[in-house]
Amino acid sequence: MKYMGFQTDAAKDAQEKMAMALNLGILALGIYRGAQLASAAASLIRAHAEALASIMSSPWFLIPVAAGIAIAAWGAISALSAPNAQMGGVVMPQSGGTLVRVAEAGEPEVIAPLSRAREMGFGGGGQVNVTMNVYSDDPREISRQLGREIQKTKLAGA
Repeated sequence: MKYMGFQTDAAKDAQEKMAMALNLGILALGIYRGAQLASAAASLIRAHAEALASIMSSPWFLIPVAAGIAIAAWGAISALSAPNAQMGGVVMPQSGGTLVRVAEAGEPEVIAPLSRAREMGFGGGGQVNVTMNVYSDDPREISRQLGREIQKTKLAGA
């Protein structure tokens, strides 16, 4: 009002009341919007709770839970370090047994108690005598011939 050239106490009083009324209107609008937001949030939470309750009341809910447990168990079992036996070996007895990985090298393997190995056809651990005539001065040739003879003896089952 002072731009119009006059300012009275009444005009100043009216201006302050109008500013106060506008501020109250803005405050009321903010409160209204806050209430709307709180109502929307409550509806969203209620919808999520109802959806979760309906899922948990269904027996189908147990399938993913069981799958999750199975995957966790598989991971725990896979994490156990079992020795490989691709080159064979002897396992000494111990309480609870021994976990071992077999056939990992891509070929069949045999697992048998040593006390029953002979009845299963796995040698007897006895002595094998090999007699051969070698006609050579070259040590490598002697080694090759000896190796071939040992291989023949193994294949024959001695």
